[in-house]
Amino acid sequence: MARIRVTDKIEELPKAVKVLLFLFPLTGWVLSSFYRFFRYSETREIVTLVVGVIGLVSGIGIIFGWADALSEMKHNKATFFVD
Repeated sequence: MARIRVTDKIEELPKAVKVLLFLFPLTGWVLSSFYRFFRYSETREIVTLVVGVIGLVSGIGIIFGWADALSEMKHNKATFFVD
C-alpha cells in the first residue's frame, strides 16, 4: 500500500485554493513553513528545513507564502526553496 504524504495532499488541492491560502498572511505563513518541514522529511534537503524554520520563527514566512502563491500560479507547485 502506498504511503499518503501530506505534501501530496496539499498539492492535490485546487490551484485557486492553494493560491488563496498562500496569499493570506496567517495561513500563508503557517502553510509555507509546514509545507517545507514535510518536504524536508521526504527529501532531507537541509536548505528546505532551514528556510522553513526561518519562515516560522520570523515574520519572513509571510513573504515566503507570497512567493509560494506566485510559484503556484506559474508552476502549479511551490518551488521557492522547497527542493
